[in-house]
Amino acid sequence: MPRKYRHGKENIGRIYSLIGHCAIKIAS
Repeated sequence: MPRKYRHGKENIGRIYSLIGHCAIKIAS
C-alpha cells in the first residue's frame, strides 16, 4: 500500500471526525 494513500486515508478520517464533532455541536 503506498504511503501517500495511507496518509490520505488518515486525513479523510480526521476530516470526518471533525465534521461529526461539528454536527454534534449543531444538533445540541
